[in-house]
Amino acid sequence: MLGHGGASDPPRRFRARAAVGALLVAASLVPGVAALASAGDEGSGDPTTSAPPTTAEPATTVEPATTATTSTTTTTAPTATTSPPTTTTTPPPMTEPSSTTAAPSPSTTVPPDAAPTPSGPSATPSVTSAAAPCSVARTLRRHDTGRGVVCLEQTLAARGHHISAPAQGRYDDRTVAAVREVQRRHRILVTGVAGPATLAELGIWSGAPINVQCSVGRVVLRGTVGVRSRCVEQRLIQLGYILPGPDRLFNRASARAAQAFQRSRGIPIANGAVGPLTLARLRLWSGPPLNFACTVSRPVLVGTRGAPARCLAQRLIQLGYPLAAPNRIFDASEVAFLQRYQSRIGAQADGRAGKYVLTALGIWKQPPQVACQVGNPVREGTIGSRSKCVERKLVALGYALYGPNRRFDATAVDALRAYQASKGLDADGIAGPFTLFSLGLWSGHNPYGPPPVPANSGTGRRIVYSRAMQRIWAIEADGTVVKTHLVSGRLYEPYAGTYSVYSRSMYTYSVADPNVKWRYMVRFAYGPDGGRIGFHEIPTRFGVPLQSESQLGQPLSGGCVRQSTADAIWTWNWAYLGTKVVVL
Repeated sequence: MLGHGGASDPPRRFRARAAVGALLVAASLVPGVAALASAGDEGSGDPTTSAPPTTAEPATTVEPATTATTSTTTTTAPTATTSPPTTTTTPPPMTEPSSTTAAPSPSTTVPPDAAPTPSGPSATPSVTSAAAPCSVARTLRRHDTGRGVVCLEQTLAARGHHISAPAQGRYDDRTVAAVREVQRRHRILVTGVAGPATLAELGIWSGAPINVQCSVGRVVLRGTVGVRSRCVEQRLIQLGYILPGPDRLFNRASARAAQAFQRSRGIPIANGAVGPLTLARLRLWSGPPLNFACTVSRPVLVGTRGAPARCLAQRLIQLGYPLAAPNRIFDASEVAFLQRYQSRIGAQADGRAGKYVLTALGIWKQPPQVACQVGNPVREGTIGSRSKCVERKLVALGYALYGPNRRFDATAVDALRAYQASKGLDADGIAGPFTLFSLGLWSGHNPYGPPPVPANSGTGRRIVYSRAMQRIWAIEADGTVVKTHLVSGRLYEPYAGTYSVYSRSMYTYSVADPNVKWRYMVRFAYGPDGGRIGFHEIPTRFGVPLQSESQLGQPLSGGCVRQSTADAIWTWNWAYLGTKVVVL
């Protein structure tokens, strides 16, 4: 009998059958013996072979019956000598059946009812087994060995990839190259490592499923536990990133894979925190849309509500900051990300998004021009239209504050101080005439120009002298102010009233001290002691001025009204005799 290990001595049973076969051959030469042999072997339960009467014919070949499990070929020589039978044995039909024939020669086929008889040690087996399906439940890398590698290499070889020895189960350079090629073809991250995505593409992954439908509507950070973590890990694995999951814990390896994905997609903030933008790029985001167009025309601070807060949060998300989702209130967590952005662009990291920051973000829209005016100072706590007007102007200039509203609060004061400092004004946080004039909101007279003519100062062509303001105005008959300038006189002299020019002198001096001299004297009044009072230049004593021109506007004179030399000449030329002078 022939086994899987090779030829062996035939057993006793088959040796007996061989002897019977020889007897039958001999009986074919002697009439009557064949029938005796056939009758004697009937009912033994062993397969027998009946030989036809011997004739001068070629050798006979016995084909296997359809129900037999063995095939026997018996060749009878046409002479009186016999040759040992040749038997070929085929195992049960586990695979496709194989038939074995004798050497090519004319043959006669025995009818199917003739059972073959195995014989001879020359029989050789023919065994074919089908390849069993395989699967892999773990990631495979270079230098790995084992059944998983065998399965991978056989699958790659079946797909036409050149593998050194698929049956050896060694993950070598050619296996790496084949895996890389599969990854390139199917747009999987090219690493040469056979992870779940690659193995699933090859149809041999048997680990945790990586094709579960899912979506995420919230940020996933390192340490996040739950279905959000599993969903993100699954998607990263599908893209070819090597992770031990997917599981319900977003761990350090998951964060590193997310960071690598962010860098590969050009997300500005690549820190492994999976925010809405990263989730959108992963096609997992189920929260509010991130691509609607919006602009902001007012500052956004912590606590700001409404469309400006939502627009700013959306823009930060679009830049990759892992905010929870764009909503309608700008809370403390979003302020922290805004401060990071401000530091990044070199702005003051105060968590307040004014014109500069919003312009850098690309969402600033210039508000309408401010058309209101203010006639009184505005300070902290001021309530009403004045406060709103000043805040609107500060917002339009890009300063960050709550509002604009009808209450001038601390944020508005801070913004106003910043504006005053930028303009060289006194940074006191109070919007006075000079600050309001600088803002273009002052409804009064230009504080930098000459003040208006005081009320109740008469009519017609005249000079108006205000002792309190130490200033004079030259007014034509039609009311046009042709000149105004500061002077230095006394607070209580001359007395208030209406006077007229009665005397003029080009040169004069003091009666009390002749060394004190001045020019362009225009007299219009008398003092309590009878001294003459008029307009003239700053006196000198031994050629030294008694005061500087910068001191004009202060009451430094002993009685007359001092002017700069240029203003004294102008007054000399304009105020001829009889000109009206109104003292206030």
